[in-house]
Amino acid sequence: MPYWQPPGFFRWKLGTLLLDPTRLSSARLREFENMNNWRGRLREAELRTGAYTSGDTRAILRRVRVPTLIQWSTHSTYLAATEAEVFQAWMPHAPTEVILYPQAGHLMVLDAPDATGRDARAFLDRTVGV
Repeated sequence: MPYWQPPGFFRWKLGTLLLDPTRLSSARLREFENMNNWRGRLREAELRTGAYTSGDTRAILRRVRVPTLIQWSTHSTYLAATEAEVFQAWMPHAPTEVILYPQAGHLMVLDAPDATGRDARAFLDRTVGV
């Protein structure tokens, strides 16, 4: 049984999450449709989102003890750039690094794939030597 979203929903929704909606190719749009159109997806999304709205986020982040890279957009329509510092403060036991991406919307890996990938690789090289 397909997920309840109409065909144009994903194009509209993803367009609101990107700083540059022209980066949303037809192939990428099909990937998101396939990833989200499956039985049980709505319930899974409700459960996942509930972790953020129930007040548990701070408690979860306080348990993090490993090096953590926080990649954050300055143009997200959902989360202000200042929230990156909040997440960092909520991880007092983990060495953290924050990188802000002014050239990206909420979906940074689509708006700035080269920069986010390069920064993630550099972080892993410095912290775990992958």
